[in-house]
Amino acid sequence: MSESESSQEPYQEELVNVARGRDKARGCCRRHPVACGVTLLVVASLSLAVLGVALGIRSYLDQTFRDTVDQQVLLVPGTEGTKQFEKSSAPLYTKFYFFNVTNSDQILAGAKPVVTQVGPYVYREWRTKTNLTWNGNETVVHYDLNVTYSFEPSMSSGDPKHDKIITLNIPFYVLLQQIQGILGGLNEDERGLVLHLLEEARKLSGEGGLFTELVVYDLLFGYNDPLLVYIIKDIEALPDVLGDWVKKLKTFAKTINPLFGLEVISFMSTVG
Repeated sequence: MSESESSQEPYQEELVNVARGRDKARGCCRRHPVACGVTLLVVASLSLAVLGVALGIRSYLDQTFRDTVDQQVLLVPGTEGTKQFEKSSAPLYTKFYFFNVTNSDQILAGAKPVVTQVGPYVYREWRTKTNLTWNGNETVVHYDLNVTYSFEPSMSSGDPKHDKIITLNIPFYVLLQQIQGILGGLNEDERGLVLHLLEEARKLSGEGGLFTELVVYDLLFGYNDPLLVYIIKDIEALPDVLGDWVKKLKTFAKTINPLFGLEVISFMSTVG
């Protein structure tokens, strides 16, 4: 007998044994069909019961978890959500860009403005809420929002306290527009007086007149304009500090009444 024939014999014997086992099982089910059916039914019932219990436990745990989370994120006294709301840990960044006028002299001669973009200057925003008070059913909370900013040098292109840009002298420009509107209705003496006041205003506004050079930091947080300081004594409605961002900063120091609390959890992510 060859070597290949001898190696196939054990394998063939295994196949024969497997076939006999199947025949034996079939024979058992043929002899006891009721017992086999009951066994299969019991196994299937147990499997479904185990699956049902597992799904029930999962549903219970999911609901318990959701209830626990909902209770903790509610903005009511003593919850973890309220503690996080009072002092937000999520980083908020604001980027500022400016346009630097590079041909101010040519503009005065009639040329089109040429500007270059300067920035970004990045500030991180820190928000804290103080004086939290709730209404009777705890559905509305009142609080004072305090916002502070810290400069982020690594994310910025320069130093806002040293970088300067040339920009439109807004107070002087507004004054020019107002004077142009009234000159036509004035007599010679009145016109001479107005033009004299305009020349004094130009001197107060610096050598640039219609344009001025300012530090970026002053543009953001406000600066005292000489022209406004001169006329503020007679016009109380004018602000004593001029700046784009500083006006927005002042609006944060007020009481805010967002509609949320016990009833409206979905508003949580939209309230600052």
